[in-house]
Amino acid sequence: MGTTGTLAAQHKPLYNGNIAHTVNSLQPFGTWSANGGQPQVLAQVYTYDQLNRLKKSRGIIGLNGDNSWDGITDAEPYRYQSLYEYDANGNITYCDRHDEEGLRYDALRYNYQLSGALGRLIRNRLYLVKDSEEDIEVTDIGDFPNHEPTFQDPYNAAGNINTANSYSYDALGNLTKDASAGISAIHWTVAGKVKAVHRAGGSTLPKLDFAYGASGQRIMKQVGEPGTDAGAYREHYIRDAQGNIMATYRYTNDASVSLMLNERPLYGSSRLGSLRKEVEVYNAPTSVAPGSNPTQLVDLNYELTDHLGNVSAVVTGRLLTNLFGATPCQAELVSATGYEVFGGVQTGRHWNSSAALNGFNGMRKESELNGAEGMAYDFGARLYDPRVGRWVTLDGERSQYPWLSPYSFVGNQPITCIDPDGNRIVVVGTWKYRMAVMKALVELSVSSKEGRRITRELIGSKHNVVIAFGGKSQNDFIGSTKNEDGTSNYFIRLDPKPPMNRRRVLKAETAS
Repeated sequence: MGTTGTLAAQHKPLYNGNIAHTVNSLQPFGTWSANGGQPQVLAQVYTYDQLNRLKKSRGIIGLNGDNSWDGITDAEPYRYQSLYEYDANGNITYCDRHDEEGLRYDALRYNYQLSGALGRLIRNRLYLVKDSEEDIEVTDIGDFPNHEPTFQDPYNAAGNINTANSYSYDALGNLTKDASAGISAIHWTVAGKVKAVHRAGGSTLPKLDFAYGASGQRIMKQVGEPGTDAGAYREHYIRDAQGNIMATYRYTNDASVSLMLNERPLYGSSRLGSLRKEVEVYNAPTSVAPGSNPTQLVDLNYELTDHLGNVSAVVTGRLLTNLFGATPCQAELVSATGYEVFGGVQTGRHWNSSAALNGFNGMRKESELNGAEGMAYDFGARLYDPRVGRWVTLDGERSQYPWLSPYSFVGNQPITCIDPDGNRIVVVGTWKYRMAVMKALVELSVSSKEGRRITRELIGSKHNVVIAFGGKSQNDFIGSTKNEDGTSNYFIRLDPKPPMNRRRVLKAETAS
């Protein structure tokens, strides 16, 4: 980092485990496939509030030839800057985003129902997002559309707040309309999963249909009507006993009927990538003889991820010569993607990102939902909208932490926490951050003898800690599971109603 220059000046360590800055090197250009150009190195510095919620992110470029930031000055103060403000429940109230040249392209103001007398929040439901910036600033990503209508019936005096604005909800709090994405209706299953998405008149986006197995996991997605709509298709997901996708088949019916095996995921201790060799299984002219048509290295797609599981790049198994013409040693690039802190695609830092099936937090993309690449994700239990940094439905475990908005994403700590399935928050930050979490658990007096022992052992360790909130009146250790890499996942349950003098510690250190 150095001692002088923009990065040194903007880096503000809190010494509590929060990540102060990251550095990421991407090559968001197709020339990498032909070994031309140099990777773009971007440092991002982060600022937090007293509850450890992310308040600001800013990008800095200029790494010198000695791989040092010392003395490097980036004269653009708004490069990739994003700002966030929250209410007391953790609902985002304002979001401000800038591109690589420091030009603002999103200025979002979030509108919720307020009380008429005191002007305080009544519900966590988001009814309207206003964007005061024009859409001409960026053209390579699907930013939130310029939209500044009047917030209708903000106090619900006439009972129209749920029908007169951009977003509508059912009685359970599930999103049923999103005018910004041309969605006229969303139908839900009794288990809280999206069943169908219908479009408003004039929308060019396709209707979506979904089906689920007995375990609640998705087994089918249909985009449009195959045989009727051009480009429509239906995907079928074959899963193993643990729910991992083992194969994906795609059905189309344009010029002729086709059922194509188009993806076979590759796993180690976690997902590594996929085999993207397409095999026709319905309309094949002849059978395939064993040993013929073998898998090629170019068919193997490997996903390169960061500490959050974000798929930053996809490369094939084929090696290319490097820039100096040496022996082939550089993987062939398939796609590269930089992410905003809440998961949106960074303008100017992506190339062929649609080739990557998974993206933010390693989750599967649902780009057809909002009509923009990488601007919606399926986390399993819920769908996530990175444009606004919120879930589209309530958290199934919301009763366990009533002081947080059930729509907020990982307690607004997207740099140090992930949600592996849409129902829980997992701390994946640095060992210092995990140490801070464990110290907070000690302060909260983990009640069981085993819990106290594990807590002492985990301080400063590299293991994951999964924090849940249960109905017990005391804190306790639930158990642990082993990972193939030798680390463990430890499960700690905390009192959902700690004493008021300790609740601040809980919110500040675990953000869940």
